[in-house]
Amino acid sequence: MDLSTPPPDLYGRPRADAFIRRLTAFGDRYSPALGAPLLRRNPRRPLSRPTPPLQLVIAARRQLAPDVVELAFADPSGGPLPPWQPGAHLRLALPSGRERHYSLSGDPADRHRYRIAVRRLPEGGGGSVEVHDTLHPGARLTARRPRNGFAFCAEPAVLLLAGGIGITPLLPMAREAQRHGLDWRLVHVGRSADTLPYTDELRALDPHRVVLRTDDEHGGVPTGPELLAHAPRGAAVYCCGPAPMLAAVQRSLDGSPATALHFERFGAAPVTDGEPFAVRLGADGPTLDVPADRSALDVLREARPDLPYSCHQGFCGTCEVRLLAGRPDHRDRRLTPEQRAAGALLPCVSRAAEGETLVLDIWKESPSMPPTAPTVKAAPAFPYTERDLARFRETQQLAYHCAEQVAAWIEPGVTERQATAELRRRLVAAGVQDFFHVPFAWFGDRTAFRHFHTPLQFFAGNRRLEEGMPYVLDCAPIVDGYTADIGYGGKIGENRVWDRLAADLKVYRELILAEVRARRPLDEVYAAVDAQIAAHGYDNRHQVYPGRVIGHQVTRTTVRGPAGVNVFGFGVRTLQTLARELISERLHGRSPLWADGRSSRHVPTPGLWAVEPHIGFRGVGIKFEELLVVTEDDAYWLDDDLPHVRRWTAATAATTEPTAERTTLEATR
Repeated sequence: MDLSTPPPDLYGRPRADAFIRRLTAFGDRYSPALGAPLLRRNPRRPLSRPTPPLQLVIAARRQLAPDVVELAFADPSGGPLPPWQPGAHLRLALPSGRERHYSLSGDPADRHRYRIAVRRLPEGGGGSVEVHDTLHPGARLTARRPRNGFAFCAEPAVLLLAGGIGITPLLPMAREAQRHGLDWRLVHVGRSADTLPYTDELRALDPHRVVLRTDDEHGGVPTGPELLAHAPRGAAVYCCGPAPMLAAVQRSLDGSPATALHFERFGAAPVTDGEPFAVRLGADGPTLDVPADRSALDVLREARPDLPYSCHQGFCGTCEVRLLAGRPDHRDRRLTPEQRAAGALLPCVSRAAEGETLVLDIWKESPSMPPTAPTVKAAPAFPYTERDLARFRETQQLAYHCAEQVAAWIEPGVTERQATAELRRRLVAAGVQDFFHVPFAWFGDRTAFRHFHTPLQFFAGNRRLEEGMPYVLDCAPIVDGYTADIGYGGKIGENRVWDRLAADLKVYRELILAEVRARRPLDEVYAAVDAQIAAHGYDNRHQVYPGRVIGHQVTRTTVRGPAGVNVFGFGVRTLQTLARELISERLHGRSPLWADGRSSRHVPTPGLWAVEPHIGFRGVGIKFEELLVVTEDDAYWLDDDLPHVRRWTAATAATTEPTAERTTLEATR
């Protein structure tokens, strides 16, 4: 196959296509014209906002082969993910700061899961080892939206050739070909049967169209003609695998039944027509020789192993450096003329003429110098005595007791406002002097915060309770400065969805305690809860709360101010306490609010935390909220004698079988 000869025109004639030639000429003139004074962009007009990165959480992990692991990603809120097509890849930002591209291997029809498979390469650049060793369910990462440089055109006849882990972009193509009734074949080659991932899924598509070919059973690697012999006549070939496999297929294409080739490389293409040149690390740094058959990036990484990179092919931009001097030969497919003129360079593919020296602005610190360890401020001592904890426990028991009384009092026809008024009346009668926040009540689909867009929608309205409806009562009383913040969920009559959600809440209580005891940062615990919600197929509803909080610190209120007076639902004394805590915690790099953002990247501060995981399914929502005790070296729930805990204990004692309920819930989806 001659890659230097232009392809025939649209009618098969051996010449460049006239339409494409004219379109290219038009583009060459049109694009520069846009910079003319009368067509230039108005500088007063604000720049378009860049597309924000995706926030993903690992929902599942499984071992596909001894050295291959699969990760499934979901949206932390349980929402749909951006669409993608077969051949697309995901650019992941790993915890170390590395960025790597991984082909999506799942089904494009599944809008709630991204799936990748990664082979461990101990001698590679460290990305695959990091994925295998550090990424587990609950971990949260950012990623660029899927991009496709290996698009599947769905020709009537196709041959898919996969080498080892190269099956990842081709598996979705096989599904798409099967879905559209195309004449397709797939050949998956590898060292041995146990090294081939996704063999079961491939056979399930159509065992007559799938060939699994291993080196140990056939006496060595396959030749190009052997691979292409499986192609239907006139087929388009899609190939993903190691460089020798691609080269063999390219050389043999002309003598095969196939007529077109699409391919994706594992890494960098071999350097062609290269000349030796040199790169200098900074104006006064060392000069490194770049041989004719190696890339500048490879040479640079020998001196600076910490230099970032990803695609090795000049399209992702991860390895971009700034050019200080020299005349480069730009060979990338990403940088614009303006970026190149400003000094941007991609050393993975760009080169220079023989004898030229490129001076690069990358020698800012010696790689031999160890990074300065961040200063970690010691956590404060646990601030409460046993007597204090007993008083907090009494206040929490009082709050739940009043909520249970209101739950027994309400009936169909009662409004949310009537329920909150009754809850407040009973709390005050029981000795409550003030409130952290006013009591709330939510009925029906408002328990799942459906269509909540402003804080005002959290306040009680005129929604009337009906038979079969769920409800949530939420209150935060203060007695002698001791605060509790509780959430009580219930239902009127039968509601099988609520029953299932209520039973599954136990998992979140156990998960949160285990994660906090493991000294995980707050944002990582939040991500673990998100992953569990996604695994259950539920919706994350605590993200709707102001600040997306799943919890907050609770302290003893000691400030002065008018009791019983609230602003935006929060007591005046509460607002003073919150402001004091926020300032104090932020000075120490911590936050009293437990959310999923940057401010929660610390372990829980010793003290009391009101924790409220809130889950939903369609129009049903439920939560518990109770106090978690966090000490310097342990954590435990303040009280196990609470309504939801008693309900779980009774269910366990009765040894009920939840299978039928789960089946019923699945059938409603």
